Amino acid sequence: DAVLSRWLGYDVELRKAGEVGGTYEVPLDFETDENWVSWTGPGGAFHDSPRSRVSLVSTTTLGDWDERRFRTNIILDGAGEEELVGSTVTLGQCTMSIVKQIDRCVLVTRPQPDLERNLEILKTINRERETHLAIGAVPTVTGRVAVGDVLTPPLAG
Repeated sequence: DAVLSRWLGYDVELRKAGEVGGTYEVPLDFETDENWVSWTGPGGAFHDSPRSRVSLVSTTTLGDWDERRFRTNIILDGAGEEELVGSTVTLGQCTMSIVKQIDRCVLVTRPQPDLERNLEILKTINRERETHLAIGAVPTVTGRVAVGDVLTPPLAG
């Protein structure tokens, strides 16, 4: 906690995720923020997907979009990560089962530090990528992953 607090410049505390997942909400109409739905995320995690724990996306898929909008855990050089769904991959010391494509919601449009609200991002994902951007994985063998590790099997490109 102390090391992370010093690095960030303010006090933080790391906590284990609870047995009951958090409550998540999104508007079904992202352009007008209307028709909200809510659900409970999985226990033991700080995100909303009950089917995956790690997200991966390629630099080609991101294109010119700012990576911060997508809160992806791992950014891979190359292209074609969607083709890995249903397979098992190794990255560093970690082995992961790639279980799904990740549906994107209104959060990618929201303003963030140094990023304006941008509805065109989600409109483009919906139109050109059928709502999906990135893939979701479940680690089957945990281990260290570092910058420069090579994904096996590799992505195209």
